[in-house]
Amino acid sequence: MKKRTNVMAMAMAFTMMEMLTGCGNAVHRVDHTTESVTQTQETDVTAPVFTFQEDFTIEEGDSVAYKSHVKVTDDSGMDPEITVDNSQADPNTPGTYPITYIAKDAAGNESSVTVTMTVTEAPEFSEKKIGPLVDEIIAQETTDDMSKYEVASALYWWCKNNISYSAVDSDTENIWEGAYTAIKDRRGDCFTYYAIYAALLTRAGIDNQCVTRVNGPSDHYWNLVNYGDGWYHCDTGPGSSNYRITCFMQTDAQLDSYDAWDEECHEFYQFDKDKYPQRATKIIYGPKTYGDE
Repeated sequence: MKKRTNVMAMAMAFTMMEMLTGCGNAVHRVDHTTESVTQTQETDVTAPVFTFQEDFTIEEGDSVAYKSHVKVTDDSGMDPEITVDNSQADPNTPGTYPITYIAKDAAGNESSVTVTMTVTEAPEFSEKKIGPLVDEIIAQETTDDMSKYEVASALYWWCKNNISYSAVDSDTENIWEGAYTAIKDRRGDCFTYYAIYAALLTRAGIDNQCVTRVNGPSDHYWNLVNYGDGWYHCDTGPGSSNYRITCFMQTDAQLDSYDAWDEECHEFYQFDKDKYPQRATKIIYGPKTYGDE
């Protein structure tokens, strides 16, 4: 709504003397007087209007896009300024919290609305819950000046030196549950080895994927890792019981030679090569061919 206000302009009188010098030195005086003028100003007294607002739910630890849950307009046609009061909210703790939005237009008119934000608990075995435990290991085993290759190596050897093999099969495919088992029990099967290394690499910012065996006598899991120079195979587990190797940053050809050398299990590292990103071929760790004298 616009309010009209009449403003009377002050009448200003002034006299302008025009001096005209003629033959008789006559002086002509001319008076100019302004007329009063009425001006009209419009004052905005209408507050912005919230056209949409909603209660919303997040999971603990999520970032919150607060302003996506309201819409507001103003009769001026300009977008009002929206201020969010979330002073009573804690996105990291489950519960319900009031969130207040204050809209203010250019004329200073304000309106507000309050909605409810519900924070739910994250799953027990999730990155939000287990990630901080993994971060502690990374902090212990790495330094800021390490390259990604050096970080991948340090974390690989932490797994090799701190986890013992257990023949009890994992009943989960959740890497964070597998990582928690490795940290808590310090033992597990090949999935546990894969999971803890995957969790460590993920939290350290190193690309990795899960590789699974095909055509073998049982399931087997290991890691495909890209530290910046291509994808390589890493297996933090013990490997075949009679043929132990350090399976760190291995090429397809190296794993093929291992399978040919392993008389106990020729399919230990058989996998669907079309299912994964193209692997690097440059050998950077270990022998070119396993079993050579």
